[in-house]
Amino acid sequence: SYTKFSYSNLKINKQQFAKKDTITFSVDVTNTGNTVGKEVVQLFISDLVASLNPAVKNLKGFDKISLNVGQTKTVAIKVPVQQLAFVGIDNKFVVESGEFSAAIADKTIKFEVK
Repeated sequence: SYTKFSYSNLKINKQQFAKKDTITFSVDVTNTGNTVGKEVVQLFISDLVASLNPAVKNLKGFDKISLNVGQTKTVAIKVPVQQLAFVGIDNKFVVESGEFSAAIADKTIKFEVK
């Protein structure tokens, strides 16, 4: 895009999740540049206490938005906890309990899976 965007107010619908839950992340995106632009808002999640070393961060959701100059839009991205699964030591997908970190642009937030 030929403009600039700023991110603020990253939120999560709660801090602790069961393995059957869906997590909702929201963030405000503002077009701070001088022209209309499109932005791909990307959500990355990291497992901070995995029993194995999965990828450092995984893209778990995204949304493409178009903003006029000075316009702010709240973007919500939903991620079922089951999407946090990785292949465990027994070669089966597993969602482990523990602490996770989510990042959108330069904003981060932590949450737990019980």
